[in-house]
Parts: sequence; structure tokens; C-alpha cells
Amino acid sequence: MTPLHEHSLRIPQGVSVQKLALCFLFMLLACTLAFSAQAETVQIQSKSGVRGLGWLFGAHDKGKCWIVTPAHVIASPETGELEPFYFFDGNDNTGQSALPFRIQSKAEQANRVEREAEDLAFARILSGRADGTCLSRLGLPGYAYKSILQNQEGFSIVNMFKTSYSSFAVTLARRGVDIYGGALLEFSTNDPKASPLLRQGLSGATVMADTRDNMRPVALVLRIDADKKTITALKYDYIKNLFDKGQWPALAAIRHGASEDDMLDFEIIRANYMPVPGDDGPDSLRSEAGCWKALAKGGQRTVELVFAVKGVHTKVEAVEVMMSDACGGVPVKFWLDQRPADNESWQHITGGTSSRDGSIRRVGLSGMREYRLTFDASKPVHLSRVRFH
Repeated sequence: MTPLHEHSLRIPQGVSVQKLALCFLFMLLACTLAFSAQAETVQIQSKSGVRGLGWLFGAHDKGKCWIVTPAHVIASPETGELEPFYFFDGNDNTGQSALPFRIQSKAEQANRVEREAEDLAFARILSGRADGTCLSRLGLPGYAYKSILQNQEGFSIVNMFKTSYSSFAVTLARRGVDIYGGALLEFSTNDPKASPLLRQGLSGATVMADTRDNMRPVALVLRIDADKKTITALKYDYIKNLFDKGQWPALAAIRHGASEDDMLDFEIIRANYMPVPGDDGPDSLRSEAGCWKALAKGGQRTVELVFAVKGVHTKVEAVEVMMSDACGGVPVKFWLDQRPADNESWQHITGGTSSRDGSIRRVGLSGMREYRLTFDASKPVHLSRVRFH
């Protein structure tokens, strides 16, 4: 048997241990950047119609999906209280958040960074994206930002709104000196393309750094002064630290409650529609407490919802689509499709027309499946409940 020491790592002459250590750290940083820097910026729309942006990310706790966005974007203009909001991702899906939570500083004399952070809001995703599918993480480790800021070749902000998608260059004008390692960043811009974009609701956008090989997410835009062309942003490592330390109410960690009667538990993993006034979001279809009110997006004739019924051995006997007097609307045609896995083609099962008495259609399928309800949206779609039996 060959002695173990003969398989030991041999260090070439002239190469110090310190150099090897630096090389190892560089490779570790590269791997960390490649894995963690997948930014997923989504469009935000508050119940009052205010537009902004946010970062959709998966928490380390079983990949649960969250969004961080500036609180002032989603606050009620009447009361100032935070409200659930809609989001639209790059795949044309419409989603809905749970009640957001604001960071509150416990310090009696909060410093500027802590005061700015009070304009952050975190919200769990109720529908539009399934837990475990949010691959982005909330920024990079703190040590990665030091290298990025020292070696960057420029910064830019990307406008994600489909009607005016573009980017513009910004310059780091001031970096705060604070106990958090410079968490607050202030940028300015002289880019001619910036002037109209600065007035289009870019709060929540991501500031990206050009690091030669790639663009890296650095900070979340909190506030913009369109006249002075200045942007105030918080670094993502500081935001991540706040999120990890957050003592969230128990309800924030619970995606959905238990089912009632013989109704099977489900989640809405994708939605494709435009909300209209009075819409409480697709998650309201889980109970009789609200209304889902939808229009087709521009150029489309239908709206759709994709459901995942929970339980490996669950058997779906039927689906029920309900309207109500409180939600209004007229009966609409719908089609139900199914597929066992996300990458398989849809197979049609049945169809019908929504009604106030509940339109029930037989399914009779077992196992983990996705179900898609597609509605004729030649007229607005108003529903009060969807049940899987």
C-alpha cells in the first residue's frame, strides 16, 4: 500500500502558501458570485396603482419566495399602511403578495442608514411563483461587495418596465462611512437617457456593477431625485442582514391555511392576467373573503391560473368554479388542463362555464400534478372561489 504522505499536495518551488491561499479565495469568490448573483427584478404594482420594482428571491428556509421593495411604493396613499401588492415577472406571470412587513429600528436614536432602511418592505408570495422555484438569493456575501466596489468599471440601473425597457449609467457620488461598512450609497447620473426614466417609478430597481466578466447586483434603489438626478440606494448585503435577523410574525411564514370540508389544499403557482379595480388577487379564490377580477393582457384573449394541488397521493375528484353576487360579472367559459410535471405538455381534461351555483367538472386524477384553468376574457372575468375536491 502506498503511504498516505506520497499522495499529499506538493507545492512547487517558488510558490508560497500565501499565494495558494489567495488563489483559493479568488476561486471561492468566483463560485460565490456565479451561484448567488442571479438577480430577478420584478415589476410591482400597488393596490392604488403606483408602479415600482422589487427583488424576488428565495429564502434559505426551504426556498420560500419573498420580495423586497421600497415600502413607499406599496403603502396606502390614504393611511400609509402597507398593503398586499401585485408583481409581474419576466415570464409574463402575474403574482400576488401577502401582507408586507416593514423594518422598524429599535434604536432610540437611529442613524441615517437605519432610518433609510425603514423604507424597506418584505412580503411572502401567495401566488404566481411556487416555493422552491425562486432561484435568486438576496444579494451576495459582504466580502464579495468589497472586491466588486474596488474593481468595478462602472455602474448602471436597468429599467424593467416593458413599455420603456432600457438602462442608463450612474456614478458613485458618495459612499457612507458607517458601522455597517458603507451600507448607504448615493449615485448621480449625466447620462442623457436617464432624464425621462428617472420619473417612471424606478424605486426598487437594482444598481448593477460592471466587473469586466459580468454585471453584479450591488444595491436596491430606495429614492430618486429626478431634478437633481441623484439616486439613494442600500447595499444588498445590509438588506440581507436585516432580513436574516427579522422577527417575522408567524403568519408571514405560513403560505396558506388548512383546507375546509373536502376541499383539497392548493397553491397558485402562476397567473397571467391584468388586475382591475376591486381585484383582491388570485389567492382570494381560496376563500369567500374576496374577488378575483381579471382582464386579458394586451393582444391576448384569455387569462389563466396554474394550480398545484398538494399531496403526493392526493386524488382530485372534481374542480368547482364559482361566481357570486358580491363579485358581480357575467358567466365565462373555462377550460381545464393538467400535466404531471412542469416540463411536460398540457393535456385537456374538461371545460365549462362559471356560475353562481358553482360549476363542477369531474377530474378523477391522482398524484402530483399541475392544473391550468384558462378563461375566455372577451369580457372581464369575475370569480369568487375555486375548489378542488
